[in-house]
Amino acid sequence: MEAFLSHGTAFDDLASGLGIWESDEGVDAFVAAFRIDGAEPAFMAELLEEVLLPTFAAGAGEPRQEALRIGDRDVVSFTDEATFDPALPAETYYFTVVGDTIWMVDIPGGSEVLRDEALAGLPPS
Repeated sequence: MEAFLSHGTAFDDLASGLGIWESDEGVDAFVAAFRIDGAEPAFMAELLEEVLLPTFAAGAGEPRQEALRIGDRDVVSFTDEATFDPALPAETYYFTVVGDTIWMVDIPGGSEVLRDEALAGLPPS
């Protein structure tokens, strides 16, 4: 809402997408993108910190987030330590801002190799 009220964003400026990053490990990563055409990276980082991450935290049982540097990217990891199935590991989402887009990479099972591969496959920062 803030984007519409204070930055003159129109619905036509918004885009989102979802894809799958296929790996050789037999586990695929889910990649989602949220874009506001022409938005400054600082504004997108603000949306990530003030809207997206709090939204994820509101639905989490035991949220934990951490600022990381992975490859040449600044990344925020978000993990809900309270898994719904004790037999499964906690699921971690990785967020990064590239230009006018917030990217989210979801790695079922937490493979760091797949995480690094998927993040490296995103557009350059």
